[in-house]
Amino acid sequence: MNTFSPSRPSLLGLLLLVLLAGCELEMPIDPLDFDDIEDIRYTEHIQPFIFDLHCTSCHVGADAPAGLSLDSWDNLVEGSDHGEAVIPFDDDNSLMVKMVTRLVEGPHPAEVGAAADTLNEAEIRFLSRWIREGARFDGPAETINAGEIPYQNSQNLLFVPNEQDALISVIDTDAKLVIRTIDLQNDTGFNFSPNARPRDVEAEEDGKTSY
Repeated sequence: MNTFSPSRPSLLGLLLLVLLAGCELEMPIDPLDFDDIEDIRYTEHIQPFIFDLHCTSCHVGADAPAGLSLDSWDNLVEGSDHGEAVIPFDDDNSLMVKMVTRLVEGPHPAEVGAAADTLNEAEIRFLSRWIREGARFDGPAETINAGEIPYQNSQNLLFVPNEQDALISVIDTDAKLVIRTIDLQNDTGFNFSPNARPRDVEAEEDGKTSY
């Protein structure tokens, strides 16, 4: 009876194929061309390519730094120990953008010695644009005040004038978070000067009109 006995070159070839297949399985996901993406999707772009790649090695679970867990949409909209992480339509005043651009010690997390996880300029532009466009969400969420745009279902609102910045902060009194800002200089319908000092604001019960 004839039996097949693979030669040494054949065995080496099979071993090489197995090793190559294993390497392919462990290869990182391809990087995105952030500046070439028109429709930003949280589940396809923000969570996997921003938060999972740079943030969730630390910001996850009950002991997450500053109380900010970034492993899910629901945790993102719950904010941190310092308040909201993102303010929809206002990247400039969102804590997350401030942390990666304006810290005196350097952009987070470089200031704590984790420079490898620091967002590059393209990633910062992409994150800022997502927030500026409303920080929209495209998946199922359990947080009551989430929705497609964070806090769009908020009911109990408090309008607080910020004299120094010519801004009005809209606060969800249940979540205790700033959920919107009204820029008296630049938002549509307003044309106040940079020296505007708002001291009082009143709003209709539906929160859609303020004075």
